[in-house]
Amino acid sequence: MRSKSEQRPAKRRPIGLGCGYFLLVCFIACILLVLNSGLVWAVYQSQIPKNPELLENEKFLQGIMFSVPVLLIFVEYFVYDLIVDLLTVHRD
Repeated sequence: MRSKSEQRPAKRRPIGLGCGYFLLVCFIACILLVLNSGLVWAVYQSQIPKNPELLENEKFLQGIMFSVPVLLIFVEYFVYDLIVDLLTVHRD
């Protein structure tokens, strides 16, 4: 039987697992979605004087206002992941 000093330390769970991490990611995604929607709306409003025909097609507007913010979330998470990979020291 091993003494307490010879026993292996208990394995720690990796940080970032569990419900808290999932809720944090969802919260950040919601914030990004709101910011992205505002960005898309600002770009749209700046383009109305130059292209008044944008107001004519509501289906086009709805498609842009829904799809672009969602696509931007994927791009932002990709860039975040890329930066984390570049800044993280990998031990082989």
